Amino acid sequence: MSFITLIIIWTLLPVAAIVGVVVLVSRLFHRRGSTTSSITSQQNWYLYPALSKEDAVSQLFLLLGVLFFSLSLFAFNQDWGAPISWKTILFIAAALALAVAYTFKTIYSLALGLFVAAGWWTVQAVTWGFVDRQGGVKGVSIVVGVL
Repeated sequence: MSFITLIIIWTLLPVAAIVGVVVLVSRLFHRRGSTTSSITSQQNWYLYPALSKEDAVSQLFLLLGVLFFSLSLFAFNQDWGAPISWKTILFIAAALALAVAYTFKTIYSLALGLFVAAGWWTVQAVTWGFVDRQGGVKGVSIVVGVL
């Protein structure tokens, strides 16, 4: 296989995994023959990841939009000589996913945003460091240790 083919396969593999999880979750929670009005009239309607097939598809496209925007931001950053650190781009991706989830009330973008935000927080905790140059423990270590 050529190098380009391998890159395409490794790029599409995570997207296919996310789509598979979305389809699996929507099939587990979506009852056959139920309509939007019958789902919203149930007691725990807010626990369903999608109210209908159309809602699931729209959430999936919003999730893909956030993913492709983030990947494009990474690619443009590399093409332009990396003026922004990758940690900042990771933070922008998490903030965008959380903003989309809050604005459009999408559970899939919320899951992605929380996952990326947790990753950004971990990377920043390591970047901030736990020991300063004089050998003492930094104050941020205590905050990160508590969390």
